[in-house]
Formats: sequence, C-alpha cells, structure tokens
Amino acid sequence: MATDSHLEAPTTFTDFNPQQTCPLFSLPAELRYEIFSHALTSAPDKTRPIDQDAYCTRPGYETLSRTYTELLRTCKRIYMEAWFMPFLLSEHPFYMAWQNRSPKRVMSVSKMQKCLDLIYERHGKVEGGAVRIFAQLWALEGTSDCSGVLSMKNFYPKTITITIRYTDTWMWESNDALHIAGAWGGRLEIPSSVTRFNIDFESIERRKDEVDCIVQGFATRWSFRRRDGVKLVADGDKSISVSRWTGSSTLGDRRWRVGVPEGATAEEAIFMIDDLGEWTESEEEEEEDADIDDDGDDDNDEDNSSEDEDSEDSDSEGHLSD
Repeated sequence: MATDSHLEAPTTFTDFNPQQTCPLFSLPAELRYEIFSHALTSAPDKTRPIDQDAYCTRPGYETLSRTYTELLRTCKRIYMEAWFMPFLLSEHPFYMAWQNRSPKRVMSVSKMQKCLDLIYERHGKVEGGAVRIFAQLWALEGTSDCSGVLSMKNFYPKTITITIRYTDTWMWESNDALHIAGAWGGRLEIPSSVTRFNIDFESIERRKDEVDCIVQGFATRWSFRRRDGVKLVADGDKSISVSRWTGSSTLGDRRWRVGVPEGATAEEAIFMIDDLGEWTESEEEEEEDADIDDDGDDDNDEDNSSEDEDSEDSDSEGHLSD
C-alpha cells in the first residue's frame, strides 16, 4: 500500500510509571505486541486517492495509507514500547522505475536507512516488516541489490515482494514478446531474516499464456539465495496463485487500447497477477541461472510464432494511442 510515512527520533522518557497494577502490562510482552499491532497497523486513507490513470495504481495502492497513533499518546510506557511499530507494520514500497512510474512521494533508501538505524539504536535487532519493490525490467536486470534496498544496514524484513507490472516489461508499447533475462536472480542476496519471498508478474488478460510460461520457468528452474547461504526454491505449481483486477486503460493522457470499444464510457482493462510465493529453503546444489523467454526456452527463438500472432492484432489491442 502506498505510504508517505516517516520516522522521527522519539522522546526518551527517563522516568515513567511502570503501571504494575494495570491488566495490560500484566500480559506477556508477546501478547502486548499483538494488541499494539492491531491498533497501529496502517489502513487505506480514502481521502487521499492516487490518480486512477497513474502507472502506480493497482490493488492495495489505490490510495495513500494512514496509521492512527492515538494509542501512543495514552501513556509513556506504551509509547516507549511501541513508538516504532507503525513503521515496522507498514509495507514499504520502493520504485526502481522512471519518475513518472512512481507516486509523487516515496520512501528513499537514505530515509529508510535513518529509520532503521534509529530503531536499532533504541531496540537493537528487530525483525519484521515487509518491503515491496516495483521494478522496471531495465532496472531490475542491471542491479545486484535492487538499487540499494537489499544492502541497507540493520535491515531485517520478514517479507520481500518484487512486483513486475505489465508496463515494466521490455517494449510492451510495441507488443513485443514478454521476456525476462535470468542473470539478475543469481546476483541478488536476500536478507537472512526473510521467511517469505514473492514475485508478482502482472499482465493483461490476453497475454496470459506468455506470463504462464515465464512463471512456470521461474517455479521449476529459478532459485534465490539468502545472505546466510540458504537457497530459496519454489515448490512448482503449489507456489503459484492467480488473481485478477480491473483497472483503467488510460495512462496519463493516452488511452491504452485493449479491446475496449471506441466511445465506451468505462475505459477498463482486465489485468491478471501471477503471484509466485512460498519460496522455501533447499539443501540442493545451486544451479546455473538461465534466461527465460516467453515460451520457456533457455534461448530466444529466432522464429517466434506467438509474437507474430500478437503483431497481427496489435492495431486493436495492447498499444497506446493518441
């Protein structure tokens, strides 16, 4: 979910009432954490929507989010225990993309590092939180640490998701065959704290077969390595889930024609998301990474029939028009 949250240095109380007779503080710290989590988790702020025609609008990112922090103002002890939790409980999005593909306000690596250092200074190593990386392929295939996100210090997330949107793929405007090179996966080092690693592939419905081939290749032949040396592998089809959503067929001031009749009042496109999650630890020897193209082969086919077929109907689908 899109956020504009940040973390400032908290007040350090040297004297506060321990409230030993309070029922809340008679509970184990783990239960208090769960209670505080329910109260301090961010929620969509419908008063601050994102432009529905923006590249970054998608499920979970239709609005900015807000965290209600009234709980932290009830007493000093709660504040000292939970001041950092709103930051930890948010999903923090990072954008490896051109500026027009991102929201106006985003969390930068430098800002995030200041927050992580502050939490570590006051509480030591704290594991938790989620990070989502939206990446255009030109940026993803040229990085070894997701533009510095994976290299941050005192960074102990539990969940990392890499989301590749349809408009993040190579030459989608020209209806080129979908293709993802494989070398970048072998260069990434996932933080050792991660217990859930996801990759979301998003495309329009009519290109479902191409996405399915890419995802099948990922699920059966790709692996990622954590910094502690543990290799993460997917469990074949069991790791794949598919969802669909309907969004605008207009990006900026240009309409993206995906079979919507001219003159229709509802300019909508049906998108599908293949979520490749549940990557688990494996003791197998690491295999050499391979390039995966739209038909699942290691090398690009010289004669790609699916690309030719798509080109034939490109006048009515899959293009931006003035």
